[in-house]
Amino acid sequence: MYCTKHNLFYRFGRCPKCLETEVKGATYADQTRVDARWLALKANPTVLNQDQFGICGMSSVVYLLLNYNSTRAQELFEAAFADLFYNGRQFSIAGHAPISIPFRYLARRYRLKEQSMAQAAPQKADQWVTAKAADFLTQGYTPTSVAKWETEKRKAANFTPIVQAFELSNLYFADFCVSRGLGYVFKTVAKSRYESEKKQFNLEFSETIPMYYQEVTHLGNFALRTNNLAYILQNIIGANVHIASKTGANTTVKLAKDAGVPTTTFTTGDDLLKEFQKHFTSTDKFAVAAVFGDICKQGDHVSKDSPAGTKAAVRLAYNHWVVIKSFSKSGAIATTCTKDHADLQIWTWAKDYSIQVCEAHLPSYIQDVIFGEFT
Repeated sequence: MYCTKHNLFYRFGRCPKCLETEVKGATYADQTRVDARWLALKANPTVLNQDQFGICGMSSVVYLLLNYNSTRAQELFEAAFADLFYNGRQFSIAGHAPISIPFRYLARRYRLKEQSMAQAAPQKADQWVTAKAADFLTQGYTPTSVAKWETEKRKAANFTPIVQAFELSNLYFADFCVSRGLGYVFKTVAKSRYESEKKQFNLEFSETIPMYYQEVTHLGNFALRTNNLAYILQNIIGANVHIASKTGANTTVKLAKDAGVPTTTFTTGDDLLKEFQKHFTSTDKFAVAAVFGDICKQGDHVSKDSPAGTKAAVRLAYNHWVVIKSFSKSGAIATTCTKDHADLQIWTWAKDYSIQVCEAHLPSYIQDVIFGEFT
């Protein structure tokens, strides 16, 4: 396709320069707002939010930087917004020249996602109203009163807030740009890895055949498998890492032709506890885990296998990444459960969770753990 305004050929979606211009002119890209959000993140990293983007791995790395290396976090932030506010700022990694992050790369992905969600929002809002009306009927409301409620809700004054609830929240614009900016650094440093991961991610999540990038990665999403997240932590961020992998995984995880990452395996919940006792021994060390996402949605006491992985050997190509802030073993819960438990403090998606998981079921929730410390 060709943009006559910018004399530019492009492959997918819309002209990238048009998209960049629209984002730069938006109120959420104003420096005052972006800087205010970044100050809020530095003051309280817990509120970091990936919003509607599939970037949990990179968001987890940004969370770790905010907690363990604020200087590097600030460098990444300024590099992500160099084209707007911090002219010439770059992100440096060991053994590589400083890297510039072109804002157009971030802007076009954000804007396409924003447009995609805005287009779908009215239909989703309408579906919400219909579902809510059905709930009212089951609660004993009369068909006449429910029909009146539906009509009122679909009037512009009442319907607009519901539509907006299904649109992208611009509050998290800075969160996305910094996290996805790290993805651009990954692309620059290890392009073959990046391209391979992008292809695999599209194969996993595209809803059409053949797969089109604009459906998944072109809209800003970019998930990471264990070896590539470990690569980012080690080769880009500069951390020392160790992978503990559930039985059924490859026992050797190659991160480069000339170097690998130490890898051990676990089978039982007790095995996993020993890995934490060995590699997670002080407050300056971190743990990032690939989990089945429902572990963070359940109640405080998890006493059943994950529906997504009822056997320890089950493995998925892509899981949800979370930061495990603490992990300890506790005994039975008086009067409610006689099994030993793992007590977990988990951060993900702008929230902290306190979870107790019966030890026997723990391996069905956690697939891999990347332990590490910043050097």
